[in-house]
Amino acid sequence: MKRFIALTTAAILALGSTGVTVFASPFADINTVPWSGAAKFIDEAANLGLMKGYVENGKKYCKPRNSVTYCEAVQLVYSIMKTYYKADVSSSTVDKWKHIITAYKIPAWAYEATAYALDKGIIVTNDLAKFMNGNSQKNANREDVGTMFGKALGKIYHVNTNASLPYKDSGSINKASVPYLDLLRTKGIMVGDENNKFNPKVNINRAEMAVLSVKSYNTLVGNTQKPQQPQQPQQPQQPQKPASGTANGTVNSATILSDGQLFISLITKSSNSMNLFVPTNVHPVYQNKPVSLSDVKMGDTITVSFEGNQVNSLNIDTSKNGISSSKSFDEIKRLTSSKITVKNGSSETAYYLADSVTTTVDGSSSSVKKLEDLIDSDRIYKVTLKLDNKDYVTAIEAVEIKNTPKTGTLTYLSSSSITIKVSSKSYDYKLSDGDIKITGNSNMSFSKLKREYENNNFNVTLTLDRNNKVTEIKVNAIDDAENGILTYINSHRMELKANGKTYNYYLNRDVEVIIDGKDSDLSKLRENFDEISYRVSLKLDRDNYVSRITATKDRESVSAGTLYYMGSSYLKIRDSRKEEYRYDVLSNVDDIDVTINGYNSSYEKLRDKYQDNTYEVELSFKNGEVSRIKAVNVDNSKGDLRGVDERNRTITIRVDGRNKTFDFVSDVDVIIDGKSSSISNLSYDYEKGYDFVVSLTLDSRDNVVKVRAEETRSGSSSGKTVSGRIDGMFDSGIRVDGEKYSYGNSDPTVTIDGRDKTLKQLREYFDDRDEFKVTMKLNSKDEVTEIKATTL
Repeated sequence: MKRFIALTTAAILALGSTGVTVFASPFADINTVPWSGAAKFIDEAANLGLMKGYVENGKKYCKPRNSVTYCEAVQLVYSIMKTYYKADVSSSTVDKWKHIITAYKIPAWAYEATAYALDKGIIVTNDLAKFMNGNSQKNANREDVGTMFGKALGKIYHVNTNASLPYKDSGSINKASVPYLDLLRTKGIMVGDENNKFNPKVNINRAEMAVLSVKSYNTLVGNTQKPQQPQQPQQPQQPQKPASGTANGTVNSATILSDGQLFISLITKSSNSMNLFVPTNVHPVYQNKPVSLSDVKMGDTITVSFEGNQVNSLNIDTSKNGISSSKSFDEIKRLTSSKITVKNGSSETAYYLADSVTTTVDGSSSSVKKLEDLIDSDRIYKVTLKLDNKDYVTAIEAVEIKNTPKTGTLTYLSSSSITIKVSSKSYDYKLSDGDIKITGNSNMSFSKLKREYENNNFNVTLTLDRNNKVTEIKVNAIDDAENGILTYINSHRMELKANGKTYNYYLNRDVEVIIDGKDSDLSKLRENFDEISYRVSLKLDRDNYVSRITATKDRESVSAGTLYYMGSSYLKIRDSRKEEYRYDVLSNVDDIDVTINGYNSSYEKLRDKYQDNTYEVELSFKNGEVSRIKAVNVDNSKGDLRGVDERNRTITIRVDGRNKTFDFVSDVDVIIDGKSSSISNLSYDYEKGYDFVVSLTLDSRDNVVKVRAEETRSGSSSGKTVSGRIDGMFDSGIRVDGEKYSYGNSDPTVTIDGRDKTLKQLREYFDDRDEFKVTMKLNSKDEVTEIKATTL
């Protein structure tokens, strides 16, 4: 009795025949088959349950000339093979491949079939790119479908790896497909047309698919007599799980998955196909040096040790295109489809992108376009670039610089994420895949912390890895009635704040005081609590008087850095790694002690200035809130002299590619080459063509009180020449190799490829995505006076 195969409704194919009426066909359009011999296969496919038709207006149609999609083809392969092996694909196999399948937007009804085909090497992940066009299924060609069926049958029958095909168009068939199409030809399952052409790139229709499916089914399942060697199939057997061991071969595909793992399809020296996963904690080795997972590319020769489908070690024996060099940078400044500009300190560098760029964001696979959108939404990323031998970028590994605090009250903890609360806001973090280290309390474990956090108020500090995932949780203290921030203390009473509540206590006359692990006394706490924020833990006697105070300076993540934002209730600073930190300020900002460049000032005055200049700040805290700010203007205090206006009392210097003008006080102190001088002498020398590097000393109002000038070149200045590639044009200037140059009051002359043009025309061509290399002349003020552009 023949076996019927039930297919998922969405995958069912409807097929039919060509101009000859066939007896008792269930299809109304059986006479429309492309050739008469197809009709019997369509009817047999229907009888076997391989294919079913479409019911329209009470009639059944097979639509034999319609194309078949890749999803439908792989579904038929799976249905036939599971009948042969008498086993469905396991749910664990589907789960293993699900994140890849969903990434390629394969429809849910084809999950099982696709997972089966991937797991058995019938297809590889690169093949999935052919399956879909957005959310629409793509039609399959004869070569690809034949190769699927050939690989499936090749699990049972002998495959001749040295085979050749007799078709007239065999030269247009991929060499890798030849052995499998030869197997189908020798079995009489799939052959060429009447002109001896295989037509490999032509879409397969439903009539052809009916023939291919029925013949494959009958070859595997329907024959009662075993075929003769060499075509004799092996005895039906359950698929074997991959053994543990080592393997050597060529990478056929390599994909970074959404969870950061690397998936590789490996063709071994014996022509077997292996699909393997490389976890994020496995570091490939190339020439005895560790490299990243993204360095493993298609065409590389590798050696792996594995257990099941998991790789334990990977060595790149031969890299097809070589391994790129790596460079790390503090921040991505700009990103386009062709160029990335990065920054270390105050220095910016631009790199052009290679044709193919592997991109990861926070350890997950991404794209240049997605990263560009994230940067445009004001997110900040530190980055590692991989460069080829021409310094073109082949890989971008970006990690967001989080603007969230790492210390706060633990409010949620699971096996995959943690939430802390700071003031009234909550911040979520993902946990790393490995074990989470618990420190600060020797009696605390991860499982215990997970059980107890809901009934306690744990204050914790988090440590993050390079992908912003938590690797360590330090338990600082428990916030409750006896553990919190010291807000007031005198000789006989104190108060502390915990979880928004204030608790008052009287002190025992002989109260013991410990500060930062050392014996101390009450007077030190009383003298310093206004300026230093202390976290305290109390021990009470039987009368609820405080008998011991254990105090530690409240640990802020950062108390010094570059001022980044000032609001009415909080400010943000950045540290040297461009990490951002937010701090609440005193509710009455007038109570905040502020100095600018050593002069007394106010919070609101600093708030008015911080966006125009760069300020390095040191913060002090009271009760966990900023109570003192020491700010120093470091952005524009040194640069090349660009002008002195005695009448208006201004001096202009150039810093980081832009001019900045400052007012100077009437009695400004001027030193030229180490000797006391005057602003008039400095102005006179500059107008005569002498160049100076100047250092400015500013008061709290950013007025210049002292100028120290060092001569760099004597004689009249004729300007200088700059060459590079245009990467931005604006109304006021032009950006070349990441450096912006101003037109100032000049109207630059412009030539393009030797022909006179206007600045407007150059900008129009640039906006139309033309690329130019330019040579520009600058005047003594570094303003552009001439542009010679050459089209690239």
